[in-house]
Amino acid sequence: MFLGVNAQLNESVYQFSNLFPTARLSATNGTSATVNDSDISSVIFNPALVNEGQNGQVLLSYTNYVSDINYLNAAYGFQLADLGSFVGFVSYFDYGKFVQYDEFGQSTGEFNVSDYQLGIAHGRSLHSQFYIGGITKFNFSNYYRFTSFGFGLDLAIDYFSQNGQFNAMIRMRNLGMEIFRYNEKNYLTNPSIDFGFSQKLAKAPLRVAVLYNHLQKWDLTSEETIVSEDQLTEQRLGFNNFMKHFTFSGSFIPSRNFAIHISYNHKVRDEMTLVTRGGLSGFGFGVDMKIKKIQIQYALNSRAIKGMSNQFTLVSKFSDWKKVNN
Repeated sequence: MFLGVNAQLNESVYQFSNLFPTARLSATNGTSATVNDSDISSVIFNPALVNEGQNGQVLLSYTNYVSDINYLNAAYGFQLADLGSFVGFVSYFDYGKFVQYDEFGQSTGEFNVSDYQLGIAHGRSLHSQFYIGGITKFNFSNYYRFTSFGFGLDLAIDYFSQNGQFNAMIRMRNLGMEIFRYNEKNYLTNPSIDFGFSQKLAKAPLRVAVLYNHLQKWDLTSEETIVSEDQLTEQRLGFNNFMKHFTFSGSFIPSRNFAIHISYNHKVRDEMTLVTRGGLSGFGFGVDMKIKKIQIQYALNSRAIKGMSNQFTLVSKFSDWKKVNN
């Protein structure tokens, strides 16, 4: 099923909103959204991170997700007079070409399937250590003869310690609904309330981060789990289900211009591995480096045994280039 609608499993639309738009987010499995800095690459998953340091930043990102599924993301930070700082972004998801057949098995042509998202994020400070933010998103899906248009809303509040070592956030993602529907059925979005924090070690170039997803929902057992009723009940009540809420990451940051990330998502690993073969499902890896005026990010994220995604992100700031020219 396409990422726009996943009706067979959870009756929800616009699942592409959960794909990581940048390499940094992918490498950390989303935990970089807990880190307060001037990097624009984590804003789409935490609007409270929007700040004036991102004004003039431009982001371009490409992802080869799985097989011939690809998506592109672009973002730009700007300021509007007395209204504060904003980040606008656009995303395009391409699922490749599909061949159409008639009832006799004869090919009648090809068609493309795609999703689009346009959004704007805004954040501001409540206090020197507390920040809030929101994102308004517009979603459009084009699946051959079926189209859908809807909107989404994300909200977040962050706390940052005075020394910058500890950050914490709570957010609500993917609030929203369809306006124009695929068909007569009214699908809902799949909202999530998440809590996360990160801590930079005082005497080592390391940062650890933890993200707890779906505070509003305890049971994260997949509807497609093939086990007995007793085993299913045990999974829903047990430690494994508890761990499915968590994502962990660690970052080695020897300098401001270089970082290495590794992360782990237990839900992905539990649902996407085989009993006889674990592989790297659920793990994310990545590197950030700044070369002159360009920040380069790369991530390798394993979604399944045969599903390695490669992600490249470039970030730069207009004012840095103006300084060079002057």
